[in-house]
Order: sequence, then C-alpha cells, then structure tokens
Amino acid sequence: MPHRPPAADGRHVVRLLLAGGEPLRARVRAMLAPDAGIVIVGEAGTDDETLVIAHEARPHVVLIDCDDGFHVLATAKRLFAEPELDGIEVLMLGAFERDEHVLAAWRSGIGGLVQRDVAADELARAVRMSASGAAFVVPPNKRYRRPPGDAMR
Repeated sequence: MPHRPPAADGRHVVRLLLAGGEPLRARVRAMLAPDAGIVIVGEAGTDDETLVIAHEARPHVVLIDCDDGFHVLATAKRLFAEPELDGIEVLMLGAFERDEHVLAAWRSGIGGLVQRDVAADELARAVRMSASGAAFVVPPNKRYRRPPGDAMR
C-alpha cells in the first residue's frame, strides 16, 4: 500500500476507489469533494473492473455499493486475496436490515458498513475509519455488534 502523505490540514490522505453505479459514484464524489484528506483515485462500474482498478490505483479503501448489482462479499474476498493489495480495506454501502448480512460482511473481512442515506461528514469519517482498519457501522446502531471472538480476515 502506498504511504499516506499528510493533507494540507495535517491529516493523512486516504486514497479511495468507488465501485457502484454512476448515480452513486456522482453522489459520493460530490459528498467527499470538500474533504482534502480523501482523494478518489478511481471508479469502477463492475466487480471485475473494481479489481483491475484496485491494482492500478492502489487505494487504501474501496467503497462498494451493495445495491448496484455488485457481489460485494465475493469482490471483497478477491481483493483481500491479492498479495499486491495487502492492507486494502473495504467499506460497504447499503441498507443493513438483516443481522446475517452484517455478520457475513464482517466475516468476509469487510470492516465498515455505511447506510446509503449517510450524511457527507459521516461518510468522510467512515472512509478515514476504514483506512485505519476499524470495524464499524455508520450511523452507529446498537443492534449490530461484532460477536465476541468473531474473527475478521
């Protein structure tokens, strides 16, 4: 993974790859544009394209929309299996209405889950948290807690 150079405000720059449909990517671009600490290094419209661009752009975090026909768990596993992408984090965007979907995401190695209607400041915070390797759901929901001893990747 590339070194994270500091942004103008002293925070480290996080390299982000967006994976999802164009409307989602446009919305996320607009939401994150004011944040100098996050740089969008690529955009993908398919699962396979996500892997290709991840190899080319070397993002710290890949934000994948689970509602645009993406196979998020399978794509995350493929990203995590690539030695050249060691340290990459996956942030999943969607609606998390079933506990088993949240647990499946965590068990696949996805550490961050973000609701589709997240505010811009929470999305930026989620990207930074994901880059640090934290496991979370944004916005926080007491219902979702990683079971004790439930291993990540």
